[in-house]
Amino acid sequence: TSLSVFFMLKSLSLSLNARQIRCGYPESTGRQYLMRSKDMLTYFAFMIYKNCPFLYELRCLLDFSCTTSALDLWDWIKLEDIYSSLYVVAYRNLTRKREFGAPQPLRQKVLTGWVIFALLFMLVWVPALLFSSGNPSISINPVFQATINLTLQSTDGSAYPIYQGGMRRTIETVDWEQVMSHNMTQ
Repeated sequence: TSLSVFFMLKSLSLSLNARQIRCGYPESTGRQYLMRSKDMLTYFAFMIYKNCPFLYELRCLLDFSCTTSALDLWDWIKLEDIYSSLYVVAYRNLTRKREFGAPQPLRQKVLTGWVIFALLFMLVWVPALLFSSGNPSISINPVFQATINLTLQSTDGSAYPIYQGGMRRTIETVDWEQVMSHNMTQ
């Protein structure tokens, strides 16, 4: 039974190939399938496709390889990027709810401009202020001990210590005024 199913599928494939050869191949398949219509479903499908890592670039590379063109690869990618940007702009113009040339409403400027600015500001400056030494909640961690060891280890597992050293001493914190008064008296 599996052999007969395989035979039927192969026969169907060969008959469709023969029909395509008899009717002729299309000269150009046009641009990308997802850019043919400007409805919401195809727009979101296109945006998902465009934001998948390397999928858009791989398609551009394959289209460049299979199409006769005077453009080099980088110009081809620029052309595809321009075409996809024009598609996005055309869809946004269809869904625009205000007149052309009218200024952006204040609430949209506040939501998109100031909120994104505040988020980026916090993303950059909050960690810098939180972990900097100027933060009053950070205390000084005193160093009590420092050691250094230099050892050679062979492949059979034996170790040869060359140098071992260290010192245990408490480092005291001193005010700047005490340092200056001590330097002035000397």
